[in-house]
Amino acid sequence: MKTLTSFDYLYVESLIMIILIMLTLLYFQIRNTQKYLNGMCFVFYTGIALSILDIIWVFVDGKPQFINLNVIINVLDLSIMPCSGLAWLVSVLEIISIKKKTYNWIRIVGILIVLITSAVHIISGSYTGWTFWVDEMGYYHRGPYHLFGTIIALSFLVLGSILSNRSRKLATFSNERRRFSVLTIFPIPLVLIALSQSFMPVGIPNVQFGLIIGLIILYSTSQDNKITRDYLTKLPNRFSFEESLQKAISKYNPNGFNQLFILAGDLNNFKNINDTYGHPEGDKALICVANILDEIFSNSVEGGMVSRTGGDEFLGLIACNNKGTVDKIIEDINESLDVRSQSLPYHLSMSIGYIAYEKGDSLQEALAKVDDSLYDVKRLYKEKKLR
Repeated sequence: MKTLTSFDYLYVESLIMIILIMLTLLYFQIRNTQKYLNGMCFVFYTGIALSILDIIWVFVDGKPQFINLNVIINVLDLSIMPCSGLAWLVSVLEIISIKKKTYNWIRIVGILIVLITSAVHIISGSYTGWTFWVDEMGYYHRGPYHLFGTIIALSFLVLGSILSNRSRKLATFSNERRRFSVLTIFPIPLVLIALSQSFMPVGIPNVQFGLIIGLIILYSTSQDNKITRDYLTKLPNRFSFEESLQKAISKYNPNGFNQLFILAGDLNNFKNINDTYGHPEGDKALICVANILDEIFSNSVEGGMVSRTGGDEFLGLIACNNKGTVDKIIEDINESLDVRSQSLPYHLSMSIGYIAYEKGDSLQEALAKVDDSLYDVKRLYKEKKLR
């Protein structure tokens, strides 16, 4: 029968420390975030579960009377590891911009893969010994395919890295590119940490330490996201827009092929929506408008961006070769709002003004000019409505 060594006790102490760190991060994540990321929290839960199972395993491994319990613990442990990888991927999907349909399909396929992986571990532990087996003395042994679950988990990490890199290339402003760069690069050392676990002696919690590093990065990324994103619509906020505009101004070449256009818009009759249907419905209207703006700005021109700057006010930035493209975008926005309004008890439309940036104008001068343009459009809208 196995006798616990000082190494075993050190292993247990390390796992307890890991659990405490994860619980602390989880507490601050939930407490300091109005709407916390479900995927990130699931990474915390899986990491804590892995550590608790490993602690129990220390005390049952090598005990013949606990053979069945040892099998169950290892099935759960090896099944939870791919869950951690999937949770990481979901966390990345919640941070990057991705279509909801794609997001749902990735989750569904990921869950099916995790279930298949769990079935393989159950069959292995009970019959075949493919990924692991427990001998008659109660000792755990790795099977010939013990890397199976690890490879599945790492595949989720790699997919998250690929999607993060795609978002990095599409990002308009520097703070988003930095954030996506971290998410792109980080899985590389985590992959090495997880693979090293498979080749090092059993009883070294490399995976849990890797998870802690990942959780700290995810937590800091989500907090940074709160600083640069509007909470309600998830669009970039004014800080992000001004940073992007300042960068575009500094690089602007009036002799280049493209002109730089700045747009400002707000909803028509938004106060009536709030007064008649309530502020929760007003929030839904803002989210609806934001989704339409985001889709049109993303698909119309390369590098276009739109932000919510407060209330029902939005700012946009595009680089194109003529103002006809801008007029078409404004037309597409209001056509999409007309279509969406058919399923709403009120009508959505926007007044949108724009200017072509003039070399030499400061950021504040450019924003003042586009505000004046919006004011003129709003005035014409009200005059037309009174006729």
